[in-house]
Amino acid sequence: MKNIKLTQRQRYEHMYRMLRQGAELEIDDDMPKCRKDAIKAADYSYQAFAYIAHGWSTDERLMRFHAIRYRVLTQRGELPF
Repeated sequence: MKNIKLTQRQRYEHMYRMLRQGAELEIDDDMPKCRKDAIKAADYSYQAFAYIAHGWSTDERLMRFHAIRYRVLTQRGELPF
């Protein structure tokens, strides 16, 4: 049982690495279940990477929003004062 978990973990890490490098992985119906599970887990981890669940509660996101808003409004000629 230990080897099965180890190979599944290696599959997951390999799929995750491929997603981070920009590969597009698709799940086929004729694919083995262990490979489907590895792709699903890697895709979920990839989408959740660097996700901030608290929205505006972090100052970084709020400052970025204000910087973009200020840049857009000044390009239009509408100053936000």
